[in-house]
Amino acid sequence: MTAMNEFGFFAYIASSVMFAGLVLLLVTSLRGRTVQTGLLLFATTMTVVWGAFLAYDNRAPIPLPWLFLVEMSRDVAWLTFLAGVLRLEGSGALNRVIRYVIYAIWGGIVVGFIALWALVPKPFAETVHTNTFIVTGFLLSLMGLILVEQLYRNTPDQFRWGMKYLCLGVGGLFAYDLFLFSHSLLFREITGELWAARGAANALVVPLIAVAAQRNPSWAVDIFISRHVAFYSTSILGVGLYLIAMALGGYYIRIYGGDWGSAAEIVFLFGAALLLFVMLISEQMRARLKVFLNKHFYRYRYDYRQEWLRLIETMSATEIGGTLQEQAIRGVTQLVGSRDGGLWIRCDDDQLLPAGGGLGSPAAPAIALGSPLAKFLAQRKWIIDLEEYRSDCTQYDGLEIPAWLVETHRAWLIVPLILADELFGFVLIEKPRARQKLVWEDHDLLKTVGRQIATYLALDDAARKLTENSQFQAFNRLTAFIMHDLKNLIAQQNLVVRNAALHKDNPEFVDDAIKTVENCVERMSKLLSQLQGGETVTATGATVTDVRAVCRQALTLCGRRKPEPELLGDGADLEVRANPDQLTQILTHLVKNAQEATQEHGWVRVALSRKGADAVIEIADNGVGMDASFVRQCLFQPFYSTKGSQGMGIGAYQAKEFVRLAGGKLSVDSGPGEGTVITVALPCAGDAGSGE
Repeated sequence: MTAMNEFGFFAYIASSVMFAGLVLLLVTSLRGRTVQTGLLLFATTMTVVWGAFLAYDNRAPIPLPWLFLVEMSRDVAWLTFLAGVLRLEGSGALNRVIRYVIYAIWGGIVVGFIALWALVPKPFAETVHTNTFIVTGFLLSLMGLILVEQLYRNTPDQFRWGMKYLCLGVGGLFAYDLFLFSHSLLFREITGELWAARGAANALVVPLIAVAAQRNPSWAVDIFISRHVAFYSTSILGVGLYLIAMALGGYYIRIYGGDWGSAAEIVFLFGAALLLFVMLISEQMRARLKVFLNKHFYRYRYDYRQEWLRLIETMSATEIGGTLQEQAIRGVTQLVGSRDGGLWIRCDDDQLLPAGGGLGSPAAPAIALGSPLAKFLAQRKWIIDLEEYRSDCTQYDGLEIPAWLVETHRAWLIVPLILADELFGFVLIEKPRARQKLVWEDHDLLKTVGRQIATYLALDDAARKLTENSQFQAFNRLTAFIMHDLKNLIAQQNLVVRNAALHKDNPEFVDDAIKTVENCVERMSKLLSQLQGGETVTATGATVTDVRAVCRQALTLCGRRKPEPELLGDGADLEVRANPDQLTQILTHLVKNAQEATQEHGWVRVALSRKGADAVIEIADNGVGMDASFVRQCLFQPFYSTKGSQGMGIGAYQAKEFVRLAGGKLSVDSGPGEGTVITVALPCAGDAGSGE
C-alpha cells in the first residue's frame, strides 16, 4: 500500500468515527421529533457509512458503481436535510415540486447504479463510470452549495447565530467536493492527494455541525425563501466565474509549470478556494460589491417593491423581540447598509429626546425643538450628510449643528421623520461598512421611509395614550364606587350623630352606635387600602398663593418622617397663581418621595428662590437616586410604581401635570447613588398675566 493510500485510509476512518460520535450526540441530546431532526440523523448516519466504505476502498479497491451508490447517497442525504430546513414562502405546490425533485434524484441514483453495473459494455466501462461519477458529484456539490447559500441568506438576522455554523460545516463538505470534482472535470482524472485528504476535511467540519445542532435542538425555526431568490441565485453565476478562472489558471500552470507544475497547481487551487471563502464571509466585500452593482448594472439603485416589503416586515416583526423604536432604526439603517443608529422623538416638553439605538442611548443629549438643527429639519426636510457638513458646512446654508453631534465620528446621516408636515423626530445613521456617495434616489427613498416610520411611531404613541386614558377611566370608575360607599358611610354616621342627643343615655343605643362605628371603620379601611393615595389633579381653583406658606405646610405634614425636611431660602413675597391645596398636596408627595429614598441619617432640603419671572422650588436629597433611563421612561408614567401594592403610581404624573397646567415646568436631575434634585418652576403671580 502506498503512503497516500495509508493516509487516505486513516483520514476516512477518522471521518467515520467523528460522524459516529455526532450521531450519538444527536440521539442523546436532540429534543423534539421533527422532520428536520430525522433528516439530520439520516444524513450523519449516511456519512458514517460513507467514511467506512471509502476507508475500505483505500485498502481494497471497490468497483466504481458501488462507490457511485454510496457517494451519491451521502450527498443526496445532506441535500434532503437542507431542503427540509428551507421552505418556499407562500407556495405549497412549489414545496411539493422540490420534494419530488429530491425523490427523483434518489431514484436516479438507484437507476444509475443499475445502469453502470449491468448495462455499460466492459470495453467502455471504466471511462463511462469515471465520467459519470465526476459529473454527478460536481452537479450535486453545486446544488448543495446553492441550498447552503439560500439557507444562510434567508435566515433572519436574529436566528443566524444558530445557523451560521451549520452553513459553514455543510457548506465546507460541498465546497471541498466542488473543488475536487471541478478539478477532476478539468483534467479528466481524480487526483489522489485531493481524494485522500477529503476524509480529513470532512472530519474537520463535524464540530461545526455539532455546535449548530446544539443551538437548534429541535430545528423548529422555519426559513422562508422567495421564488425569485430560489431560481435566480447568485451562487450559479459566482461558481461559474470561479470555475472559469480556476480552469484557465490551472491549465496555464499545468502546461507551462515545468517540474514545479503539480505543486504550483495545488498552491494555486488552494489560494483560489481561500479567496472565494474570504469573499463569501467578508461583509465589507459584499457591501462594496452591492454598491458597485447598484451603480453600474441597474437603471434604478433599488428594487422598490422589495425595499418596501422589507420595511413593512421589519416594522411589523414585533414577535422577534426589540422595541418599535429599535425596529424603526433598523428599517432606516438597512437601506444604506449601516449596522446601527440612534432615534430622537418629539415629546411634550418641546424637546427631541433620545429613544433608542447605539447612538441614541439615554445618556445622549436632548435637542430642543427651537434649536437651529430642529428648525432646519422641520423647514427644509433635508437629509444631512455629516461628512459633507464637516468638510464644508456652507452647503447647508450656515446651519449650526450641536458640537457633540459633529464630533461623533460614527455619525453619518441625519434623516428627518416628518409627520403631517411637522418634525416628529429624526434618525441618526452610523457610517456603513462600505463608503458610498448618496444620490437623489437615496435621498428620496430615505425621506419617504422617514415619513412612513414617523407614522408607525405616531400610531404607537397614540395607542399608548389610549391605553393610559383607559386606565384613567378605570380609575374614575373605581373612584365612583368609592364615593358611593363613602356617601353611605357618612349617612350612617350622620344618623348616629342626630340621634345621640335623644338616646345617649340608652345602653342599647350606645352598643348599636359602637357597632355602627366599628363597621364604618372596617369599611373605610378597605376603601383606603384600595385608594392608596391622592385624587386627580386639575387646574381649577387657581388663586394667588404664598409659596413659602405652602412649603411650610407641606413640610409640617411630612415632619413626622425621618429625615426631617429643611426649608432653605427666604422666599418672601414669592407668589404664584395656583390652587393652594393642590400645590400643598403635590409638594407633600414630592417631599415624601425624597424621604422614602433617603436613609434616616441623610437629608432632605426644600430651597426657594426666584429666577427671572419664575418662582423656583427645589426638593433635594442625598438618597439612592435614579438613572436617566428610569427618569425618562418610567418616573412620570401613570400607574407605574416601584412601591408595589403600597402605591398607585400616579403621584409623579399628577405633580408634572399640575405644574404643566399651571404654566410651569418640572425637571429632574438624578443619578444612581448621587441623590435627586426635583425643580418646580412656576410663573410668579405678578408676571403670569391672565393666562391660566
